[in-house]
Amino acid sequence: MNWNSSDVTTAVMSTLKKSLNPHSKELGIYVCGGKGKHSLQTPNELINVGDLTSLDGNYLAQCSKLSAKVDNTAIQDGFQIYMHNFVVRSKGDWSVIQQGMQTKTPKARR
Repeated sequence: MNWNSSDVTTAVMSTLKKSLNPHSKELGIYVCGGKGKHSLQTPNELINVGDLTSLDGNYLAQCSKLSAKVDNTAIQDGFQIYMHNFVVRSKGDWSVIQQGMQTKTPKARR
């Protein structure tokens, strides 16, 4: 995908996190992680989600780490992950949204 449009993904995820998380308890949805150093806080944020819900935060943190590891290491396509978001519902459903950049070619992968 085009490098120039990669900011849209990070902006949307940041906006969702800022606008949904204050209402997470009522909505039953939590957005964790983010871009750069914020992505490193994802496991701690998921443990906190576990404390607020009946979910196993440690398990969610492990899923977060494993999905990032697979994407960054196992796929080995030259795209370095720099954005990692983990969206989880209070019912336990979750999804990971990640984005990587490849410096050799001006492309981003989501």
